[in-house]
Amino acid sequence: MIYFSNQIHVTRRQEYEPANLECIWLEIENRTCKYYLCCIYRPPNADASFWTKLSWSLDKVGESSSKIIIVGDINVDLLNTPQTHIIREIVSNSNLVNNIHVPTRISNNTRTLLDPVFTSADIQVHDSGVLEIDPAFSDHKATYIALASNINYNRAYERKVWDYKSGDFDRLNSLIQNCDWDKYINDADNIDAATDNFSNKFLSCVRQSFCEKTITIRPRDKPWMDSILRKTLRLRNRLRNKALRTKKDSDWAEFKKVRNTFNNMKKYAIANYYDSIEMHRVDANKNNNKLYWKLMKDAFNVKSSNDIPPLQITTDNGKNSLAFSDQDKIEALNSYFSSISCIDDKNHSLPQIYSSCSDNLSNIIIDEQEVVDIISIIPVNKARSRLHQSQNA
Repeated sequence: MIYFSNQIHVTRRQEYEPANLECIWLEIENRTCKYYLCCIYRPPNADASFWTKLSWSLDKVGESSSKIIIVGDINVDLLNTPQTHIIREIVSNSNLVNNIHVPTRISNNTRTLLDPVFTSADIQVHDSGVLEIDPAFSDHKATYIALASNINYNRAYERKVWDYKSGDFDRLNSLIQNCDWDKYINDADNIDAATDNFSNKFLSCVRQSFCEKTITIRPRDKPWMDSILRKTLRLRNRLRNKALRTKKDSDWAEFKKVRNTFNNMKKYAIANYYDSIEMHRVDANKNNNKLYWKLMKDAFNVKSSNDIPPLQITTDNGKNSLAFSDQDKIEALNSYFSSISCIDDKNHSLPQIYSSCSDNLSNIIIDEQEVVDIISIIPVNKARSRLHQSQNA
């Protein structure tokens, strides 16, 4: 069984999986190449046909790509395997290297490496190792590798959005005002539960006031592409393929007609897009920083990414491990920064801070109208820090 992110384009290649060989081959698309990942298991009592089938499978995959990754349990101790063992011949012939060099199964009497991670020699591996797991699940350690690869994440995907145009804002305001928010916050056992209660109740109010609709996001589309233009493009491609297949003058004439229509629609869409950018540019000059930077990102096709690399953390038993998932990274960063507030400050005095200015304000008087005036000029669609607000004040 293999789990993979739904943002990665993966295809199972069953033609590389021989009968009676416990393995799964996946093809992972990259922008520049294709990776072939194999998860395999060799029973302890497997006969020599296992190695024959594995060698055949690797030869077939090698005809399509030189980027091969093999993970799994082969039940062969690579720490004590002689050079004459067939596994070493197969690895050498396929130009593979093992990235795990420590025992993956430790018992009272043995320390064996049964779970290697083989990769093609031309694959750059940035990190590799083993991870401790609960013995209740397995007596083997987990293995991992980290690769630098430009995986193509630009597949179309669906997401739900709110239909604000047809929403009932009065109903939403009424639901929010009549809700007993203290009940959802104060009855929680901790801050996480209180946050979940608040979020769930607030979203429930929104769902009662607004409709949801599912839209398709196509990151690779040009900004001027819309559904009508995309439909015409597909029709043009179908007619071109038909004309190439039949070679009839009537089919070529029909294709050229739709092609010309698509080209005119495309020119019109591009012109409208840049006209709208010019209109937005005028609005951006009116101190709308958010709109300005959005125009810059669209114009230069800048793609932002919120991904951060794996973080090294120290467990309670003093061992180092890596945090891969977003949840683990959040917990690691939260533990680090919260630990700063736990520094023992007993028997320590604060340093004396000397004033750099001889002048000071003895009294600051602010009336209610001044507060209202300041709040009225703050853009409601942009987050403001306390420092920023104080500077504006």
